Amino acid sequence: MSAGPFKIGTVEYDSLAAAVDAVPADGTKTTIVMTQDVTNSPGVQIDEGKNVVIDFNNHYYESGAPFVGSPKTQTISFRFMKGATVYLKNGNLKASNDGNSKMFIQNYSDLTLENIKIDATDNNYDYFYGLSSNHGRVYVGEGTSILVNEKTHARAFDMCWAPKVSNGIYADGTQMIIETDDEINGYIELDVWGTYSDEGGIKSTLEIKNIDFHGKWIVDERLKNQLTIDGGRYINPGFSETNLPPAIPTDENPYIDIRLYLKDGNASYNLNDHFYVLPSKHVAYDNDKLFIIKGHEYNFTKNLPSGYEQFVIYEIEDKSIVTVENGILKGIKDGVSKITVILGEDKNGKIKKSFDAIVFDLDAATDYQANVKEGEAIVNVMNIIVSNVIESVLDDNSNEGIDEDTKNNLIAAIEAGKKVDAKIEIKELKESDLDSTLANKIKNSVSNGTLVEFLDIDLLLTVEDDLIGKVTKLNDELTISIDAPESLINVPANTTRKYFIVRTHEGDEPEVIEATLKDGKLIFKTDRFSNYAVGYTDTTNPKTGDRIIAYVALLGISLAALFILKKKRV
Repeated sequence: MSAGPFKIGTVEYDSLAAAVDAVPADGTKTTIVMTQDVTNSPGVQIDEGKNVVIDFNNHYYESGAPFVGSPKTQTISFRFMKGATVYLKNGNLKASNDGNSKMFIQNYSDLTLENIKIDATDNNYDYFYGLSSNHGRVYVGEGTSILVNEKTHARAFDMCWAPKVSNGIYADGTQMIIETDDEINGYIELDVWGTYSDEGGIKSTLEIKNIDFHGKWIVDERLKNQLTIDGGRYINPGFSETNLPPAIPTDENPYIDIRLYLKDGNASYNLNDHFYVLPSKHVAYDNDKLFIIKGHEYNFTKNLPSGYEQFVIYEIEDKSIVTVENGILKGIKDGVSKITVILGEDKNGKIKKSFDAIVFDLDAATDYQANVKEGEAIVNVMNIIVSNVIESVLDDNSNEGIDEDTKNNLIAAIEAGKKVDAKIEIKELKESDLDSTLANKIKNSVSNGTLVEFLDIDLLLTVEDDLIGKVTKLNDELTISIDAPESLINVPANTTRKYFIVRTHEGDEPEVIEATLKDGKLIFKTDRFSNYAVGYTDTTNPKTGDRIIAYVALLGISLAALFILKKKRV
């Protein structure tokens, strides 16, 4: 026996076919181990009675001629016969691009694939099969991928029903379970081979528990009820001639989460099962709520998989608040309206996802706050800020408003899958808390006005209520409001009062900012978070005490502020 790259125990074989021939046909489980990479390896057939484990041992295996198959159609790299048990694992398998190669694996056995990479992308044969399953139990497990040349209508795999072929020897059918976290690329086909019969019920089944599928479905109408899907990810699905949807999700097992596609841009970050929308100029999505800036549009369909657009139906509860036309959502006026997205129907009814669309007006912040219950939009507009901070950090931009420690803490939180929150904290300071030079600069900047209090305003980033850092500067302004002290509210009769904020930031000269008083709230805009002073003109100076301003309402965010902390491009 000559030495070779395949071993059974201590015995070496020069080809995989030779090693398989040495396996007894009495059901004895026999393991063949591959010891080195192999190219142009001839076809292999495993016959009835053989129980074979082929451990490719993480090596590269390339198939070649001569192939195996029926006497006049020898076009197959691997052929596993009825009555055999086959287990393939730990291999990078390359299908031959020989023009006579029409199928990589033809299976009639009980077959298991785990950590097997099948690459048939170089094969140009029309309707090539990566795995054709005609009989037996088939399990495609973790780490297994099947890649074929989709341009030639190649099938990644098929599930076949062949009850009367060769006098019914395959009438038990094939029962396939797909449970891989790796990519299946090409077509998936549910087909009938030979004369059709459903006597005693169709026994071929395809159950998908998990899959990362990039491709199209070709499903015989008679077999569509033999398909069940419990999970997986489906990108660019197509539709067969029978107009069967790409899969059949239910409310209990929604294999498509519409939230995955409600995003503006190329990335969606899942922090503690919370989807952030990045980078969204006009929209934030959180907890079945969509927050939309009034007057702006959002394209639903551009992020849906190809083939879905023609099937999507939108049901709008109140079209005076929000509309959807040709997949373009538009916020019309302040308010809340339920939107239901329907992808199709299955035997249990409509395949759908519902959420509340909350429209708010940046130019009418108090009205916006009044029309949104329990401050939900306030929290989620803050999530837009968090999302853009995350985007900026992940883009590795240099940020004036975030230091290196905060950046590193943020990246660590994202990698750990934790939810990041933002909040504004405002505290009152005494003049004595400030550097005397800074205090004098503030007072000199408003020589004809009266200061009533000093504030420290911070924009904090937290994870599970633990502080991970601060954002000190934005590229545009937030509109915020605070509870106004009584000395600002009580205006003497016949007195005209103007309100202002003095802002100092990291050594900059003090800047006087206009403020307004409405419903007991002092409202102003800022893009920096540091020390402030509150004042007015033409009144005396009331005494104030130490206090924490408990109520902070983020009333709005300007459109430009949604692009915060961006690196300047040169």
